[in-house]
Amino acid sequence: MKFLFIILVASLSLAYASQDPQNADPYYRLTKVVKEVPVSLETILVVQQLFSQQQEPISVPTPSAGGPGLGEIINIGLKVWKIIEQNQPVVNLNLQRASALPAGLRDWSEMEGWSDIQVREYQVSYINGFKKEVVKLNMLLTYSYGGKYNGSGQYLSQVGVLIKDLEVSWGFTVSGEVEVANLVNIGTRENPHALMELDIKWSVHSVMKHIQEGINFLVKGNGDFRSY
Repeated sequence: MKFLFIILVASLSLAYASQDPQNADPYYRLTKVVKEVPVSLETILVVQQLFSQQQEPISVPTPSAGGPGLGEIINIGLKVWKIIEQNQPVVNLNLQRASALPAGLRDWSEMEGWSDIQVREYQVSYINGFKKEVVKLNMLLTYSYGGKYNGSGQYLSQVGVLIKDLEVSWGFTVSGEVEVANLVNIGTRENPHALMELDIKWSVHSVMKHIQEGINFLVKGNGDFRSY
């Protein structure tokens, strides 16, 4: 009886594995690892140089009548943009940035007090059942904070995500995008304080499974930063 029970358990295990491709083929059975990594001085200098050569994107919202409204904060730039398409980074610095500015302004350069470009680096890896790293993605989050208009407020500019490195093994396809999910004034009308939330979403596709995941960033006008 015990021998028959062992055979039955083994048969059920094989049947389950045949129904679940992730269990059947360890090559496609993935484990995700996300971590913040130190940013090299060279990377920071390259990003700062790139941004200094680019123009801020044209304002999408219509300027408010009567001039800038300090208490109303709007996004100057795109709300959603691609960063990876079919295993290839998408790079267009003239468009792939957002800014949190007073309503009515068209350019962050009309303001003063900006910090240097801040750069944070995150690495996303997928390890398969053979302990092989089949996807590795290094992304750079950029932003400048502390901007003031006529001496008031704490605003954000040049908020974006750049792909530094992307390695994808055979059998996998990676795509990704960024969305400005939220933009609010957490200060007062007289002394605004911008908070911008970015959603970075990516997908990993194979013949066995489609994975959709992401990471969220919160950036404040005083430079505070959080990921979750």
